[in-house]
Amino acid sequence: MSEQDAGGEVRGAKGIGWIGRLLLAANVAAAVASAILVLAIYLAPDAASGSVQSGPGVFRVAVSGSTTFGVVALYAVALVVADFLWLVYGGRPQGPPSHVVSEGPGGPLRIARDALETGLRAAGEALDEISRVRVSVDATPGLKRIFLRAQFQAPENAAIHDASGRLRAALARRFHELVRLAEGVRLEIEIEFVGFGGKALRKASPEEPEAPAPDPREAFTGPRYPIGDEGWRDPE
Repeated sequence: MSEQDAGGEVRGAKGIGWIGRLLLAANVAAAVASAILVLAIYLAPDAASGSVQSGPGVFRVAVSGSTTFGVVALYAVALVVADFLWLVYGGRPQGPPSHVVSEGPGGPLRIARDALETGLRAAGEALDEISRVRVSVDATPGLKRIFLRAQFQAPENAAIHDASGRLRAALARRFHELVRLAEGVRLEIEIEFVGFGGKALRKASPEEPEAPAPDPREAFTGPRYPIGDEGWRDPE
């Protein structure tokens, strides 16, 4: 992905957001104006009808030759067309991007989001205090933040606060090994503990003191027999 493509995605996202806000303001203005007009006609039909002769409770508008009505009609047509185009093209929900842009020495590098999440999950599950991890990465173009969300399970006897701290450090370390963020972009990690699972951690048994080495002088050397004349009687 080139820098021009990345910049185009950012500008496109900003443009769609600006158009959406403008359409929202136009629709709100039209709705408020219509509500005020209906309320005025209901409360004072004679005053709102002007010089047009009509029966009580009847409101008539001179359409032909009215410049004001022509402007209002043109505004209504433009608003309806813009709303239709927004619903067809701009209002569709967009999923998370399929890649994360990393700054390399030769230019931007696109890293598949699935590959990145797989590497992060492996780094988290390599910890003894973590039995399972689910990782999701959101790198929406135009934002100066990348969100990394992790849900983990831990063994029954694990300290979840210590486990979450080690998991956060492992995920941050692995992410920065795989992705080089552009200047001004920062990583935000959200950790959520979802339950216990997996085999319990084996507690380290206290080391038993070593038995003292046996004294060579007290070592068993087998039965001792009288040697020489001591204790020996000649049968003759």
